[in-house]
Order: sequence, then structure tokens, then C-alpha cells
Amino acid sequence: MPEGHSIHRIARQFARHFENAPVAVSSPQGRFAAGAAQLDGHEIVDAFAVGKQMFLQFDHQLLLRVHLGLYGAWDFAGDITVDATTFSANGRMGQTNQRGTDLAGYEDSPWSMGAPAAPGCG
Repeated sequence: MPEGHSIHRIARQFARHFENAPVAVSSPQGRFAAGAAQLDGHEIVDAFAVGKQMFLQFDHQLLLRVHLGLYGAWDFAGDITVDATTFSANGRMGQTNQRGTDLAGYEDSPWSMGAPAAPGCG
């Protein structure tokens, strides 16, 4: 499960890269099509985290609440600058690896943040 520090890091990435610009919002599976339509084309004016919840405030006062659940991650499909304040002393970014699997080559990706995936997953 993504821990609080990961959610706060994702919120900082949203603030850095998406605040004060219109965003394109969609629902690829259609489950959230009505909600996506309410946000599409609006600007994110604030991005913040409280515990394991992330909130995106939009220019028309709607608030999107995101919880990544048990295995969630946020995929930034594009060129996103790494948030240098999130690296630990050993240079790794992301969840701690508690199973002993070597994920060093995968955890430092700024394009997908949240729960780590083993090589070949996702």
C-alpha cells in the first residue's frame, strides 16, 4: 500500500507540473465519465495531501479526492521532472522494498509513483 510520504510526493509533483494550467481529464473505462467531464478543461489551483489522501482543487471549486488503495500508483505519462526533495539517503525514490527484491532500477522513475511493481508488472 502506498504510504503517506508517497502520496505527499505525488501531490508535490501535481503542484509543480499541473497547477494553473487547464488539464485534460477522461475516464478510459467509462466508470467516472460524468466526473471527468466536470473537471476536463479546468485548472488545478491547489494540490495537497492529508495522510494517505490526495486532493486536487480546481478553479471552479470542485475538489477531486484520490486514494490509491492497496496497490495504486500514479502514472505520469510524459516528461516529469523528479522532485529532488523526495530522494532518500541511498538515492531511491518510492516505497520501501520489504521483500528483498532488487527494484533499484525501477523505483526511481518519476513517471510512475506509488506502490512499487516488480520487473515486468504493470
